[in-house]
Amino acid sequence: MIVSPRVTRSLIWLTLALVMVSATSGCSWLKKRVGYENSKQTNPLEIPPGLDAPSTNNALLVPNVEGTAAGAQASVETFTVNDTLESTWRRMGLALNRIEGVTVTGSAQALGSYDVRYQGLNYLIRAEAAGDSTRVTAFTSEGAAAANSPASRLLGILKSRLN
Repeated sequence: MIVSPRVTRSLIWLTLALVMVSATSGCSWLKKRVGYENSKQTNPLEIPPGLDAPSTNNALLVPNVEGTAAGAQASVETFTVNDTLESTWRRMGLALNRIEGVTVTGSAQALGSYDVRYQGLNYLIRAEAAGDSTRVTAFTSEGAAAANSPASRLLGILKSRLN
């Protein structure tokens, strides 16, 4: 049987068309659909009561100590805290933010210091390691130790809150 060139070309085109259709259809003929296509919609998650508000426990509050008013507190030039430098620096920041009339204007943990404004003057409150404890000192904006000044009264208040 002799096949004409016209029929041969038609068979080639038909074969190419079948190959193209099967190549573009992917593997969906071989694989059955499983997964998210048949899943049902679920309800959104609900937040349990009480978890949408901040914690109200008093774990991070620095307690008020009797006699911590600025006028009733003794002046202190320096004092020592029996704690590590890192812990004292963190606690010092919490306490300074809670002392009335004190504005913390800056801090540097690497230096163990807080820049504060108290009674209209700027001071540097610095904590430095002293063996197993930490020494806290106040300095004026000129760099001198703040003796007999509002800063020494501030140190007195801070001492009562940290010890």
